[in-house]
Amino acid sequence: MPCSKSIYAKYYIKTSFRARATPRTARPWRTKKLCTLTAFFRNRFYEIDRWYKARIEKPIIYPKLFVIEPAKCQRSLEERLNVKVDLSEVDIDSRYGTRIETVKRAAEFYGLFKDLFSPDAFFYPAKLPPSVQYDADEGSLWTLLMTNPDGNVYKDNAELLHWMLCNIPENRVQDGDVIRPYLQPLPLRGTGRHRIAFVLFRQNAKIDYHLEGSSREGLCDRTFVTSDFYKKYEDVITPAGLCFFQSEWDISCKRCFEDQLSKMADFRLESATGKFLFVDMQEPVYKYEWPAPFVPPQEVIPKEPQPFNLYLDKYRDLQDIEREILVKRLSRLSPFKDGPVKSKYPNIFFREEKETLPSWLHAEKVKENLGIGKYQSLYENRIE
Repeated sequence: MPCSKSIYAKYYIKTSFRARATPRTARPWRTKKLCTLTAFFRNRFYEIDRWYKARIEKPIIYPKLFVIEPAKCQRSLEERLNVKVDLSEVDIDSRYGTRIETVKRAAEFYGLFKDLFSPDAFFYPAKLPPSVQYDADEGSLWTLLMTNPDGNVYKDNAELLHWMLCNIPENRVQDGDVIRPYLQPLPLRGTGRHRIAFVLFRQNAKIDYHLEGSSREGLCDRTFVTSDFYKKYEDVITPAGLCFFQSEWDISCKRCFEDQLSKMADFRLESATGKFLFVDMQEPVYKYEWPAPFVPPQEVIPKEPQPFNLYLDKYRDLQDIEREILVKRLSRLSPFKDGPVKSKYPNIFFREEKETLPSWLHAEKVKENLGIGKYQSLYENRIE
């Protein structure tokens, strides 16, 4: 049977002989597809270069160029040996402070503080007045404030004044006039870390400060606002120095309230209402008030099966549950031993109790022995 050229004969691939002349009938699918492609995408086949190979190379990394200035070159050994340094111009304090920080970091790195004292050791006690040092000109006068911007519980946007000295001659802090005696930092329990700031003012002349309530030593009488104080005396004082540290609650704060501030509780006249207000110096404790969990209405027969003891505890008053745990804790206390301690081998009779006790009672006993859930306060004193 003679072969005739296809209707797509003028659109063919250069290397394909079968595409030039193909029979009209029984034409294979591959050849038909190639003809179709060459008809509508003719130029795509002529663009292919089978000898082309992509060259993918790593980018060239050029070295950084540095400009060497002769003035910044290191001096020779002879110049170093012959140099003369005035000792009065050397900043000895900065070198000494750097050495202290270096020793402290080395001791922390090798775990000396943790092994010799305790993991939570803090080596900057602030119970006693600190040693304040600064550079001062001859014949100058200074005012020193120690204030806590985070510790005032009586007034918003106010500070707690811990210490105030004025008319300090030069840098002799011990010779200054005491406006407010020193009170140790009192970061209240549950309020996190407080910022304790030292502010130094330079005086133009000797000043006699008059602070409201300076004759009383109560905590509410130490309310202070630095901006108002500076605005009042801005003609005679100038801020010259600032330093601060962070403090957090420890047992000394509780002892300060019990031994020192508890003796200052008295009656005060409230200016807003004109009534006498009894101010008690007990230590306040702050806790986060979690939102009450959602409890659906109680049903006689709940739709979802639940353990009856857990279901009933949802609708009990939390104080009743805490009272029940506290009674158990007090029944286990002894004047000759510490508080209740978890057993070294809790639930040692797990198998026997599982066979003799109901399932819900056995589960409660396991939680009680392990101190899980509401039984956690059985072995931990939450008041401490």
